[in-house]
Amino acid sequence: MNYLLYILVALLPFIITDSLWDYSNLPKTLFIQNGVILLAVVFFWKRKAKDIIVSRTLISYMIFLAWAGLSIVWAINKYEAVTIFLPWVICGMVLFLVQNMNINKTVIFVIVFITAWIVTLIGLGQHFFQLDWVLQSHKPGSTFANRNAAGAYILMAMPLGVGLMSSLYPFIQDRTRILSFQSVCFGILFIALVSMALLMYAGNCRLGMLGIVVLGSYYLIKYLCKMSRPLLGVLIVSLFLALLVGGFCIKPDFFSEGNDFNEGYRVKTDRLWNTVKIIKKHPIAGVGVGNFKVHYDKYTPFKWNTNDAHNDYVQIVCEFGIVGTCLAFLIIVYIFQGAFRKRDVYSTCLKAGLAAFMIVAIFWFPMAMAVDPFICALYLGMLKV
Repeated sequence: MNYLLYILVALLPFIITDSLWDYSNLPKTLFIQNGVILLAVVFFWKRKAKDIIVSRTLISYMIFLAWAGLSIVWAINKYEAVTIFLPWVICGMVLFLVQNMNINKTVIFVIVFITAWIVTLIGLGQHFFQLDWVLQSHKPGSTFANRNAAGAYILMAMPLGVGLMSSLYPFIQDRTRILSFQSVCFGILFIALVSMALLMYAGNCRLGMLGIVVLGSYYLIKYLCKMSRPLLGVLIVSLFLALLVGGFCIKPDFFSEGNDFNEGYRVKTDRLWNTVKIIKKHPIAGVGVGNFKVHYDKYTPFKWNTNDAHNDYVQIVCEFGIVGTCLAFLIIVYIFQGAFRKRDVYSTCLKAGLAAFMIVAIFWFPMAMAVDPFICALYLGMLKV
C-alpha cells in the first residue's frame, strides 16, 4: 500500500498531456484523483475500522469542506464550484490516509527532493539552453507549464533536503570521506534548487521570495548548527553561490520602477480592492467556492487573468464569507497547536514546507492548483496533528 503512495508522489510532477488546453494542471488533477481513490480502496480493504485515527486537524478540515460543499448551493456557476471542490475533497482523503499509514518519511523526503531536482534541471535547461520538448506557458515552466507553479513546488520541496541530510548524518558522521561526498552533492543540489526558485519568482512575488529566504535561513541556522562544521560550511557556500547564480537569472530591471512594474502593480492593486467590493456585497456566506471569477469581471475593465485573486486568503474570504473564513482559521490553529509540539528535524522540515505554501498563498493561488494542495495534505498527514 505504501508503494502506491510512493509511486503517486514520484510521478505526479511529470504528468503532462500536450493534447489538452489545460495540459499540465488538469492531467495532474486527474492523476491525483485516480491514484488517491485507488489508494483508498486498498487501504479500506486491508485496515480495520477500529484501527482508524481521526485527528482534530482532519475534523476541522472536514467541517470546512462541508461549508464549501454547501456554498455550491448559492454559487452562480455550479461547474466552476465543483471543479474546485472535488480536488479539495481528494486532499482530505490524502490527509486521512497518510495519517493512518505507517509511511517511511525518509523515502518520501528522497522522492520529493529528487523530483524537485529533476524539475529544476528541466527548468534551467529551458532557460539557458532553450529546451522546447516540454510545453510551457510562462517560461521556464518545467513540467508545470507555469513558472510560478513550478517555483511553488520547488520551494515546498527544498526544506526536505535539509531533513534528508539530517537523517543521513548519524550514519555518516564517523566516515569523513562519505560525509564530504554527501556534503558536496547536497551543496550542488541546493544551488540548483535555490537558483531555480529565484528564476521562477524573478519579476513576481518579491516579498514572497524574501520571506521564504528568511524563513529558510532561520531553519538552516537553527538545526544545521547541531551538525558538523564541514557540512554547515558547504551549505553556507552553497547558499551564497545559489544567490549568485540566481542573480544572473533575474532581469536587470527587477527592482526598477519601470512601466511594466507600475502596470503590474496597478492591476494587482485594483484586483485587491475589487475583491474587497465583492466581499462587502457578500460578507456572511461569500459568493461560493470557485465563483470569484464569475463576479470579478463586473468590477474591472481588465478581462485577462481575473480567474483568481492572486491571494488565497483574500479569495477564501470572498468565496466563503465570514463563516468559512473562521472555519479555515480553525484549521490553521489546530495545525499550529500540534505542529509546534514536534521539534524533531523531520517535523521541522515539514513545517518549513507548509510555511512555504502559506507564504506563496499570499502572492499566488496554490489552492487552485493540483500539486500544491496535495503536497500540503501529504506534509500534514506525515506530521499527524
